[in-house]
Amino acid sequence: MKNKNINLILRGIKTLFQMDKVYVLQNIFISFISPIGSYINIYVSALIIDKLIAKDTDVWYAVVGILLFNALFSVFISFISRKKDLRFSTYFQANERMLRAEKSMRMRYDLLESNSVHMLCEHINGANQNGFNLNYFNIFLSRLVSSISNIVYSIVLMSGLLFSGEFPIVLKLIVIFGASAVIVLKYFVSEKAQKLGFEMNNKLIKHNILYNYYSELCEDYQSGKDTRLFHLESYIFDTYKKAMADGNNVIVDTKKKTLGYNQIADISMNVLTAVLYVCVITGCVLGSVTVGGITKYISAVTTFIGTVGALLSQYKSLVYNNKYMEKYFEYLDLENGEDEGELEITKTDNLGYSVSFENVSFRYPGTDNLVLKDVSFTIEPGKKAALVGLNGSGKTTIVKLLCRLYKPDSGKILLNGKDIWDYDLADYVKHMGVVFQDFKLFAFTLSENLSAGEPIDHAFARECLEICGFGERLNTLPDGVDTYLYRNYDDNGIEISGGEAQKVALARAVYRKPECVILDEPTAALDPIAEYDIYSKFKEIIDGNTAVYISHRLSSCRFCDVIFVISDGKIAEIGSHDELVSRDGGIYSEMWNSQAQFYVN
Repeated sequence: MKNKNINLILRGIKTLFQMDKVYVLQNIFISFISPIGSYINIYVSALIIDKLIAKDTDVWYAVVGILLFNALFSVFISFISRKKDLRFSTYFQANERMLRAEKSMRMRYDLLESNSVHMLCEHINGANQNGFNLNYFNIFLSRLVSSISNIVYSIVLMSGLLFSGEFPIVLKLIVIFGASAVIVLKYFVSEKAQKLGFEMNNKLIKHNILYNYYSELCEDYQSGKDTRLFHLESYIFDTYKKAMADGNNVIVDTKKKTLGYNQIADISMNVLTAVLYVCVITGCVLGSVTVGGITKYISAVTTFIGTVGALLSQYKSLVYNNKYMEKYFEYLDLENGEDEGELEITKTDNLGYSVSFENVSFRYPGTDNLVLKDVSFTIEPGKKAALVGLNGSGKTTIVKLLCRLYKPDSGKILLNGKDIWDYDLADYVKHMGVVFQDFKLFAFTLSENLSAGEPIDHAFARECLEICGFGERLNTLPDGVDTYLYRNYDDNGIEISGGEAQKVALARAVYRKPECVILDEPTAALDPIAEYDIYSKFKEIIDGNTAVYISHRLSSCRFCDVIFVISDGKIAEIGSHDELVSRDGGIYSEMWNSQAQFYVN
């Protein structure tokens, strides 16, 4: 356990330096140098008292010197502190957020989608909000350096008392024993209080998750329509207040318990201070301690006790914080997405790609049920295939596997006869134009949404939007393809309907000029006529390239060369639209007839 804690501490220090080396060094320097001012003031104050009692005229040199020192030292510390705080807010915090954001974007997709990783994120976020994880470790590092410097300075200051041959040995032992007893008592009291504090924060995590969700919900303009239409204001606000009240009850209950422990520590410190005064004043009466020395030694001893006690409790807190740090590093250590291939993709006779599933079975991580069961099929180069079936039959899973978001449990997926995992990932996805049913558009400009980080061709971006049916809306926008979506960053940004969003998503797929197009029911918000119109245009756009479609509207599958009907994770039927419709009692035929009656009626 000790090695584990030490390893976590060492990794924490390494991570802090990765965040921002300049800030960490500034923080350490300030933590080490700041306490020295107080000790110089104590020492000079004692000197001034002794000089005044002795009626030494040199006292004014000491007074002027300490005033000048305080002024210069204050300006110096203030200057360095502002530089450090600026560095913290502009670099360190941003880099910490970027570290986690980068991890989220690079980790394996199946991990990102899993509930266990989602809960791990919530645990980390809850701990962050309560000042733990890397936040506490950063504070601890500065406190550690400050405590060490305080201990060194206080020992130097009280060395005249402890190593004085004139100060009675009995009084020295009383001071040492009393100080040790209080340090031990403060340590155990602090340990109890810290344990209660960490238990409190563990309890608060679930309350904070709920509290933050409803807090954001109250301010989310996109949920404002549903909130008002369904009269959810009272329900949301009452739940919001309950989450806050439940959290406050946990805090109040913990604070009541810790109050008693803190009072014990305060009483013991007051008793020791009284004993110290008696000992030092006795030494003064006996002539081994000056009057000024009374203040100096009392301050040095009490500061030493407080600092050592604080250091021990801080270390105990750090050990508790390591439980959170362990979760933090567990997240950072999650496996990144695999890019194990090196092959480059080549087309087959300029007719698109061939896609084959060979005995593919798959279950989602953490589940026992097979979603796909020994699935095999082939899409010839340049052919257009449709995947149809009831909800939950496995259609989207096939697309996710084809996009290398998951690996099959068994079997192979081939592109042009080679395992898709043998291809270089960047090259592989560059040739794919994919639109999922739960696609995401970003609060960027329209052109930036289409280019997806690549150099922007404004003319081609406009062409793609027009091809996909967004041209009429585009002509009303004063900034054209440079118009921002949504109002997150620009008050002139536009809000678009679900159907318009689907057209933009389709345009993004067209913009890539893909050799393989995958459309996972991206037109559900469009009416059947608009959907058929876009798919017909797509047929012209991708002519000669391979395409995979998923749609619940079977009329959109009529122009496909082959249709794969999926049922219960297996390929149940294969054929063209006309072939499958003519099969009496077939799954596709029943689905087609059940939809066609609504159009006929």
